[in-house]
Amino acid sequence: MTSLVPHRIGTTQLLFTSLTSTNQFALELVSKTRPTPGTVVSASFQSAGRGQIGRDWVSERGKNACFSVVLYPAVPATDQFLLNASVALALRNVVAAVVPGSVTIKWPNDIYIEDSKVAGILIQNAVAGTRLRYSIAGIGLNVNQTRFPDDLPNPTSLRMECDRWIDLAWIRRQVCHALEAALQPAADSTEILRAYQLHLYQSGRRVWFEETDSGIRFEAQIVRVDGNGKLRLLRAGQETAYAFNEIKMIMHAS
Repeated sequence: MTSLVPHRIGTTQLLFTSLTSTNQFALELVSKTRPTPGTVVSASFQSAGRGQIGRDWVSERGKNACFSVVLYPAVPATDQFLLNASVALALRNVVAAVVPGSVTIKWPNDIYIEDSKVAGILIQNAVAGTRLRYSIAGIGLNVNQTRFPDDLPNPTSLRMECDRWIDLAWIRRQVCHALEAALQPAADSTEILRAYQLHLYQSGRRVWFEETDSGIRFEAQIVRVDGNGKLRLLRAGQETAYAFNEIKMIMHAS
């Protein structure tokens, strides 16, 4: 995989008090102009923040790091997951440097501290021919929020884990530096996948899943994530690959 980001991340920052969605703003920006590679769009509050598969991202005003990064990856469209994995690993490493406890990546790109979710990533790509035209990497990191809606199953924040207030500008800079380090050099796809597997939540364990279409629940062992970003499970003695929209992990199976 060739160089992903030819310029520094965060040199250009667009900071807003409120946006509907930093990803949506960034998408509109690249549709009208060509912002500098590594441009960061940040908001103290998102009125319509989104996560994977259209899920809402709930964030209290001024408490969390909600931002999107404009990237122009020089990679084939078939390498989309390697970009995804690189961003997830960078964010995971920042969180691990701040809090005690095990920090892992819940497939495909949520960041967990033990069994609680502290961050989510939403990457939206535009493809031109066989290559990525641009990518918007949206990051939602729970930083100083300590109260969450009751319908969220297992949220946490950096403050809840390390019992101190964390400066949002500082943590955003740490993430930008980590992203730059992860994406700037020519990257080896085997090493990216190895690192992702090393920090994969519940790797090697038997976990309950639910099929998205049928609602059928089943127990299977997490084997690995392949180069296409599919989760490979050992189910009823047979290894099967699933895309992220085909199954979901059941955190508390009944």
